[in-house]
Amino acid sequence: MVANKGLMVGLVVVVAIGLTGVFAPWLAPHDPYKINSGIAFSLPRSGYPLGTDELGRCILSRMIYGTRITFTVGIAALVLALVTGIPIGLISGYYRRLDNIIMRFIDVLMAFPGILLAIAIVAALGPGLVNTTIAIGIGTMPAFARLVRGSVLSLREADYVESARALGAGDIRIIGQHIFTNCVPPLIVYSTLQMAWVLLTVSTLSFLGMGAQPPLSEWGAMVSTGRTYIRLAPHIASFPCIFILLSVLGFNLLGDGLRDVLDPRLRGSD
Repeated sequence: MVANKGLMVGLVVVVAIGLTGVFAPWLAPHDPYKINSGIAFSLPRSGYPLGTDELGRCILSRMIYGTRITFTVGIAALVLALVTGIPIGLISGYYRRLDNIIMRFIDVLMAFPGILLAIAIVAALGPGLVNTTIAIGIGTMPAFARLVRGSVLSLREADYVESARALGAGDIRIIGQHIFTNCVPPLIVYSTLQMAWVLLTVSTLSFLGMGAQPPLSEWGAMVSTGRTYIRLAPHIASFPCIFILLSVLGFNLLGDGLRDVLDPRLRGSD
């Protein structure tokens, strides 16, 4: 595991950004919402390492506090997708009579690109972080349902499952003890990779004005505000973009590394 450089780099990046949000009150040099028009559009300087925005607010402080918002919404959306997608996938894969009905519903959801489905849901529910969480969770859920269903289909006829069934084990015990436990490794890997898409979607919806609302310091909202002043003060939008890039890259590297570690076929080929 330590020898996997991609995994370690991704882990360091994700943990570092996560801890930045956790310890935001101690790391942020200024109040992220304090307005000081006298230093608006300031370039990076002493006391303001990343400069100030159009209202004179510290960009570094806003980015640090924005980590809390972006990661909280992203994690909540991913949990919602897992909580809804895993049971659907287990039921669909194990009970073949229900498979066709459930999967046709999932196919309808998957017919729309995830970002468009999330935008449509937020447009129907209204802007805000709660609705953004729901929209991204619903948009991500079909992929988890499909993943779990595929795993169940390959496991339900396994010898150890047949043995448990022959010994009188009930469906709930077979699904929970013998099937779901073997679905966990691919779920861990896919969740990590999907987290990168979730964070990007959170920022995208905020950029479009559907997620975090002013004056919240969310990365996508900061980029949206900064694009107006891209010629005058490009640093306002550039630094939040770098944070988004690092977060997405970190989770992708972490997911690829976990796949290499948890997939026995890949381990055997090393």
